[in-house]
Amino acid sequence: MRRERARRKEPWFQTAYSVLDVPCEWDDRWRSGFGENADLHVPTPNEFIATDFSILSNRDPESAVLLDLMLYVLDYNLKEITYAADVAQLSFSHSTHEHGVTLQLGGFSHKLPLLFEAVRDHLAELVVDPSVFELIQKQLRKNYHNYLIKPEKLSKDIRLQHMQQIRWGIADKLSVIESLTPSQLATFHKDFKSELFLEFLVQGNITQTDSIAIVSKFSSVVQISPVLPSKLPTLRSRCLRLPKGNCICRVENRNEDDPNSVVTCYYQIGPGTIRTVALTELLI
Repeated sequence: MRRERARRKEPWFQTAYSVLDVPCEWDDRWRSGFGENADLHVPTPNEFIATDFSILSNRDPESAVLLDLMLYVLDYNLKEITYAADVAQLSFSHSTHEHGVTLQLGGFSHKLPLLFEAVRDHLAELVVDPSVFELIQKQLRKNYHNYLIKPEKLSKDIRLQHMQQIRWGIADKLSVIESLTPSQLATFHKDFKSELFLEFLVQGNITQTDSIAIVSKFSSVVQISPVLPSKLPTLRSRCLRLPKGNCICRVENRNEDDPNSVVTCYYQIGPGTIRTVALTELLI
């Protein structure tokens, strides 16, 4: 193929380029095939990429609230450590869902293992001070109440209760939080470690050897017992299939002083594919 000086320029960065027809011999070669090339292949699977961070099934609303309480107590016990870590641009956060909890740490790799060890050790030996428990219990109850008095959040919570196979709503949590005690939380924490399904995603400036060592150390320090294989399918999220026709759920606003209302229309189209998801987004 002859070389030709680039005479055109694209408008953004003024990069020179030229436009030429594809040579016939190239087209013939592409159509005839190149044969197999061992150097071209799909990348091997990365065994450290997690797809699910589920570790505990919430069997009842008490378990769901105790999980929230456990994380709030963990936050409280770690507050001096996480403050110093935040100053050093290290972060620690967590979130709960219908099957368990996700812990996430990030920041500069040099000192990040120290923060991870602190979180690990406090999770392994959770200290439940009765006065701290009472303080956190009141705060969490307030959080639940504030969530429910916001119409848009209440609407979302009710919709998810109808859609998810395992989900305790905020109203369910609010109804049981008053009855829970520090001893129940201590027992829950012990049971929490007795049967865990763990998945780790470790990425960034860290070697594979160090990643494996961190995971192994976590398991030994926290002293966890693995979930039986027969129970693993129950840890996966499932969306319920709604009956055909119109289903209407009406709930009164919990805040009598708030005149706002929210209407949520949900249309279920069945198991999704890339094509159906793309078409749905085009409709919106």
